[in-house]
Amino acid sequence: MARASLTVDTPSFTSVALTATAVDAADTGDGDAFDNDGRTYALVINIDAADTLTFDVVSGGTVDGLAVADQTSTVAIGVLIGLTTAKIFGPFSPSTWNQPSGDFIGQVEIDYTGTAAAITDSTISVFH
Repeated sequence: MARASLTVDTPSFTSVALTATAVDAADTGDGDAFDNDGRTYALVINIDAADTLTFDVVSGGTVDGLAVADQTSTVAIGVLIGLTTAKIFGPFSPSTWNQPSGDFIGQVEIDYTGTAAAITDSTISVFH
């Protein structure tokens, strides 16, 4: 499955619902991507009661010709059925996290790892 582009929402004083995109088990290989202006955040929610989700932000940056390492974080298990665990990531500096070339130029790429249950029981929302 190809990497999917996520919707970036802009909250306002009148309250805008964030677009919650289900993370697909097929995303483990190709993940997702989103436009980034340096003020963008990602909210990842895991409702799986047994498994942790790993969220990898793929670096597009270099320093002195050396690639900046990807950033790996985990979203812990939902403690009990019906409870969720959420983490907010960002903002993402464009010079470090935006892809400099390819199909997702100017976007942040993310990948997911974990059990199929942790992946399919998770959602991501992107906003700035």
